[in-house]
Amino acid sequence: MKQFVSTLAILALLPTVMAGAGLGGPGVEGPPPGSVRVEGVIASTDTGAWQITVGTTAIQITADTILRMQGQPITFDDLAVGQTVAACGVEDDELLIAHRVTVKYGGAIINFVGSDRATQEIVIAIAPHTLLLGFEQGGSVVVHADIPYAEVNADTLALDGIAAAWAKPDDCGNLVAYFDEAAVKAIVAPPSATLTLTGETKSGSPFTGSDTVQVKVKP
Repeated sequence: MKQFVSTLAILALLPTVMAGAGLGGPGVEGPPPGSVRVEGVIASTDTGAWQITVGTTAIQITADTILRMQGQPITFDDLAVGQTVAACGVEDDELLIAHRVTVKYGGAIINFVGSDRATQEIVIAIAPHTLLLGFEQGGSVVVHADIPYAEVNADTLALDGIAAAWAKPDDCGNLVAYFDEAAVKAIVAPPSATLTLTGETKSGSPFTGSDTVQVKVKP
């Protein structure tokens, strides 16, 4: 009965969702407290209810859910059976109300020239997404990454060669890395810059992810 009521409440939001409000936005904020992470292959989709099933978990998509694929915003219609996704959200009875769903493609592989190792591509989001040169914005550039913090060797993290000041897990257990704002702003210029996070897992496997931010000069 609780699931039925929750579903009715979610369905009331569908006109807003279909209008595109909130779907696939930049979404660099962290997940809500008490969030859990589910990762696996989409077994089914329900367009009418805006739900997907991963394993035995029913995941509800709402107007506030951030949907990403290869670092770009997507809509519910881009989700398909067989895709590997990582979902983060809050449990409500038998549903996981998703804060964020990222299509992972099972991990893209890039081979380094002259190396027998491979690099996993991950999805990252950088905040602030607009860097204002000549204006202090909190002291840190924050990178949210779709990789479990517990698997990362934090000492190897760098953003375009700038070492991370510190790192932590978010409420879903994913990596959040902090970089000196002044150092990052010293290497960018208007109108935009693509910044790349690099690092290694604790087992020594390299990973990388990029995001493009806007760069403006504060008047």
